[in-house]
Amino acid sequence: MSACKAEEPTTPTEPTTPTEPTTPTKPTEPTEPGVKVETIKWGSAHPLTGSMAPYGIGEAYGTRFAVDTINANGGYLVGDTRYNIELIELDTRWDPKTELAAAEKLVDEGVKFTVWCCIGTPACQSITEPNGMILVCPGLPPEITRPGIKYTFPTAWSEVGGGLYPHLMGPESSGRIFTNVNTLAMLTTNSGTEMAIRDIFKEVWTDLGEPYEIVYDEVHDPEVTDFTSYIGAIRAKDPDLFFLNGTTSVNCVYIYPQMKDVGWTPQVLGMDPLLARGAPAKKIAGSAAVGIVEETYYFPYDAEVPDWGPDAVGFDPVKRDWFNTNFEAEYGVDWMASSSVHGYDFVYGIMFNAALAGTVTDTDAIVAALETETPMYGAMAKTFWYADTHRFALPPLLAQYTMIDGATGGYAIRYLGGGLNQDSSCKNWELIVDVSIDCSQDRDV
Repeated sequence: MSACKAEEPTTPTEPTTPTEPTTPTKPTEPTEPGVKVETIKWGSAHPLTGSMAPYGIGEAYGTRFAVDTINANGGYLVGDTRYNIELIELDTRWDPKTELAAAEKLVDEGVKFTVWCCIGTPACQSITEPNGMILVCPGLPPEITRPGIKYTFPTAWSEVGGGLYPHLMGPESSGRIFTNVNTLAMLTTNSGTEMAIRDIFKEVWTDLGEPYEIVYDEVHDPEVTDFTSYIGAIRAKDPDLFFLNGTTSVNCVYIYPQMKDVGWTPQVLGMDPLLARGAPAKKIAGSAAVGIVEETYYFPYDAEVPDWGPDAVGFDPVKRDWFNTNFEAEYGVDWMASSSVHGYDFVYGIMFNAALAGTVTDTDAIVAALETETPMYGAMAKTFWYADTHRFALPPLLAQYTMIDGATGGYAIRYLGGGLNQDSSCKNWELIVDVSIDCSQDRDV
């Protein structure tokens, strides 16, 4: 195991004051005859402070909520044993040195499964992979599932974003989410996930025959909050559609009020810096972000689900409704975001595959179960990881904000459509188009 010196990770101290969970964490004894009860350890490694905290807090809460729910129901049945979970929660601060120390700590604690959201994952894999620790992650760059990596299972954010988005727009007047697009401007956060999205987007755009012109393509530092110069340069190009390729740092949402301040309100396709985070991000953007379209993977607690929704996403309506009702009661509406349900479904997804393998100790057998691509229908979506890439292609939805309350972070959205992935490359899609956005018109803000 690595002996590097790194800043010691800490047990999370919340940057806000959420309601503490009320679901009992003390295990309930099972009633099945002949069923044993044991305890296993899970890790939760998330940035609970720093620029990525608005995402990390939600996913950490969702992870904890899944653990509390499993324990309250007597544990998860694997073979003839119900396993309760002891959760070790660490604040990794979106800092590579702290993340290395977190990986070492979790290995030392005997943890075999971790919901993991860290920028320095490739370095940490030198610790987690030799020790057979399964990492289930939100979207991270493709390099984390490079050849030789066996135990890391991320979502395919980069592949989905880069592979799907070029299909969503075009010069046509119908049949796309974004119509009348002849020119596109793209601004990308300089982080691994977004840079991979940018590269894949341009590759697929080329494969499609370059049906529209990319008139602006620049990269910004994740710490930037003043976008004045970028806005001026993009506006001068007068694009039909502006693609804001930012998700790692919440700072990119500062661009929306700054755009409104100068009277420029083009149609915008974003990643998910608002929908994947809780109320703090929406308070920054405020009403200036009304009308933008973002990718999401989840029908929120008060969303009207369109008829095509359950089949497109593959979620279990009973699980979704149960999560929405009970998570909000424990953590409050501020943290009802796709990040929260990610954490929740990730725990259940791995335990589902442990049950298929009949073991919680043989991680090789659990990897083999994951590679069968057997879907679990969760609160968020149909969950399975592709055998050849170890990446989970979340079924994406496109949602448009119809209201954002800058004082409370409350919001309303409508669903425009989505994409049905055809294979593990995430470059071939069947589009669902319920509502189209005419990009010859500006947003009504």
